[in-house]
Amino acid sequence: MKYLLILGMFLGFGTFAHVALAEDDADDDNAQRVERIFGRLDTNGDGLISREEAQKGPRMRRRFDIIDTDKDGFVSRAELKAFLDAHPRPKHTHRN
Repeated sequence: MKYLLILGMFLGFGTFAHVALAEDDADDDNAQRVERIFGRLDTNGDGLISREEAQKGPRMRRRFDIIDTDKDGFVSRAELKAFLDAHPRPKHTHRN
């Protein structure tokens, strides 16, 4: 019985560690997505995406007002990262 308890603890900790690592991977993935999006849309290189620049990205164009949380008319990297973190991509499952 004692061994089952210890085994259960290890399996439980492994699950929590896996979840924590998955969250770290999502953060890294979102940071990379932010850089790709800025590389494509920030055409004047000022570190911000203006409403005009956002017109080149259909998803950014549709969500601009939601992402621009300080309502200054620009999306910063921090605003975009916060939006991506709050709206994770759906997980795709493979079917056999």
